Amino acid sequence: MVFWLQEVGYDGWLGLDLFPAREDPVEALEQSIDNIKLMVALLNRVDRKELKARLEEGNIAKTQTILRKMLIS
Repeated sequence: MVFWLQEVGYDGWLGLDLFPAREDPVEALEQSIDNIKLMVALLNRVDRKELKARLEEGNIAKTQTILRKMLIS
């Protein structure tokens, strides 16, 4: 989701739809925001052109390889 929002140039706000039944609501929200920030940071590590090509061709195995590289770099 974050990748495609960046690809289309979206710069608006992001909303979170959380219903934390067992967690502290503030902590759940903070964790969710931190997760989105992490996704953005991880995307900065990947070759976006290559990732987009794999996503568009529907090659799940190659896409996962790129994403794993992104996570361990």
